[in-house]
Amino acid sequence: MDTNMKTIQVNVDWEHVGVKSIARVGDHTVLEMGRGVQSQGEDNGASPFEVLLSALGGCLMIFLTGLARKKRLTINNIRINVEGDYDPRGMSSSSSGIRSGFQQIRYQVEVDSPDSPEAVRELIEQAARICPIKETIMNGTVVVEAQ
Repeated sequence: MDTNMKTIQVNVDWEHVGVKSIARVGDHTVLEMGRGVQSQGEDNGASPFEVLLSALGGCLMIFLTGLARKKRLTINNIRINVEGDYDPRGMSSSSSGIRSGFQQIRYQVEVDSPDSPEAVRELIEQAARICPIKETIMNGTVVVEAQ
């Protein structure tokens, strides 16, 4: 393994209430997950789909605010709207031939800034280029069950 690699570990525990689980990093609760606000049935936390979309928005936000500070741009507010399309039939049967994940993810960045629209556009484009969550989603990552 490359000695420059770093590992991030998150533990997810079932809460013994329906499908509710809690993700933790060390002693810090990261989030509660369940079926999600937009699903049928119980709402006991964000769904993993909603968490993935939130991670993309949060990652873009980190890079937008950090780069804005570095470039000395004035930011009054930032909102990132993220949405994804999936076909629920893909989760019901592996023989359906329908992918179980998102078919498309879209995001829209709204920046309130007195700086030039060109500077803001460049900021958004640079943040999107270096966002590791976007890169992971777009280019995929090998996922294995550790033994």
